Amino acid sequence: MNRKKIYALFAIAVMLVSSCAAYAEGVKLGLLAPARETLEGKVREDINRMLVWSLRKTEHGFDDTTRRFYDNLATMLMALNAGEIDEFNLPQTIAEYVVGVNPEFTITCAERVTGASIAFGFRAEDGEALQKKFNDALSGMKADGTLDALILKYCGNPGHDKLDSVRLEKLPDAETVRVAVTGDMPPVDFVAADGEPAGFNTAILSEIGRRAGINIEPVYVETAARTAALMSGRVSVVFWYQFLKGAESQADAPEGVIFSEPYYNWNVFLHVGLKK
Repeated sequence: MNRKKIYALFAIAVMLVSSCAAYAEGVKLGLLAPARETLEGKVREDINRMLVWSLRKTEHGFDDTTRRFYDNLATMLMALNAGEIDEFNLPQTIAEYVVGVNPEFTITCAERVTGASIAFGFRAEDGEALQKKFNDALSGMKADGTLDALILKYCGNPGHDKLDSVRLEKLPDAETVRVAVTGDMPPVDFVAADGEPAGFNTAILSEIGRRAGINIEPVYVETAARTAALMSGRVSVVFWYQFLKGAESQADAPEGVIFSEPYYNWNVFLHVGLKK
C-alpha cells in the first residue's frame, strides 16, 4: 500500500473517531461485561478505556461517557429500547448484524480498537495439549483457505438473519471437549431457530473437531461467566473475544488462562442507537 493510501485511511479513522467522540459526550453507553465478572466498576471502566483508541481517549472527552455493563446482548438491546442507555458498543461484525435485522436501530459512529481479536481460552494448569490441538487445526485452516472462506460466509454479509445450524460431527470413541459459547453474538456465535448452535464460531469449532479428531460439545454460558465456567472445570475451552494479543496489559485475560492463536480480528467497533 502506498503512502497516500495509508494517509487517506488514517484520515478516515480520525474522522470516525472524532465524530463518535463529539457525539458521545454525556451519553449513557452500553457494553457487554468484561470477562472478569467479579470486577468492581472502576476496574471495568479502566478495561474499557484500554480498549478504546488513544486519540479518542485523550482528545475528545471520552471520560464524560457513562458506561453500563450487561451480561448478554439481549438485555442490552432491551435497555436501549427502554431508554436506560442512549447507545451501545459492539464489534463491527455483530453491530452490523444487529442493525441489519432491527430496522429501528442505526449506526451512530465508529471507533478504532488496537489489537482486538477472538480466540479460544484454556486453563493454564492443564490445557496446553488441548491448546496445541486447536492451534494446529487453526493453522491448517489458515493455510488451505478454509478460515478465509468461513470469514467471508459468516462475517461478510451483515444483514443476513437466516443462518442454518452447523452440524457438529460425533466421532466414535473420540474424546469429547466441552466448549463454553455465548450463543448470544450473531452472526459470530448464536443459536439458530431450530435450537441448534450456529454461526461463524460454531463453524470454526466444527472444523477444529474434525481436524483434531475430537468431539465438540457446546455449553451455553453467559458472557460474564466464562472465566468461572472454565476454572470450575465445567468446560475445558471458552470462546474468547476482545483478546488483545501483543498489548502491554491484557486486562481481559484473567490469570490462569492461556489462549489459542487468534483467528479473527475486529479492530473497528460501532456504536448503535435508535433511529431519531
